[in-house]
Amino acid sequence: MKSGFIQVLALPASGDVFTMPIDEIPEEQMDNPNQPPEAAFQEEVMESNIRLDPRDLQMIIQAVKSEPSHASHPCSSKAPTFKRKCFARQHEFDSSVIRKLYPLLDFEGVVIVISEVIRDLEVRNETLAIADSHPQVFEFLDVKEKSESLKATDLRLGEFVESVKKKEQEASRKRKAPPPQQPFRRR
Repeated sequence: MKSGFIQVLALPASGDVFTMPIDEIPEEQMDNPNQPPEAAFQEEVMESNIRLDPRDLQMIIQAVKSEPSHASHPCSSKAPTFKRKCFARQHEFDSSVIRKLYPLLDFEGVVIVISEVIRDLEVRNETLAIADSHPQVFEFLDVKEKSESLKATDLRLGEFVESVKKKEQEASRKRKAPPPQQPFRRR
């Protein structure tokens, strides 16, 4: 007799394969080279009916739902390649926090808070990806945040901050005049 695991069910929609521990597997069924391991138990499984308590069925459904799937977690997709190592580390950390937060969405009362945290971290990761190529994005976001907070108190102050920033950007865009050429060449 051998002990181990055997795959017993594959759902076509999700492709998930569930394994079931088999404590006593007869040697003749395990060592038959002409028959795959699943086929040895297929007849036995089809002949027997198993009754599940509704609570057991609910637990199985919840276990399947809580398993991570790549389709439901957008952050588990390919991470962008970063030029700056610090942005890559921050992105990796944010992604790990997001992966840890997804299972908590099943608990009542925390769905809204956890969803907001996940959204904020995903936005942060997108910002890091943009900032890797355009470092001035952080300065832009800071000015935008300041102006929006000032708009909440006084609309004119927020507009003022934005206009000052725009003028600074336009001034920095203008080409600086080349140094004047000397009227006489040196020999």
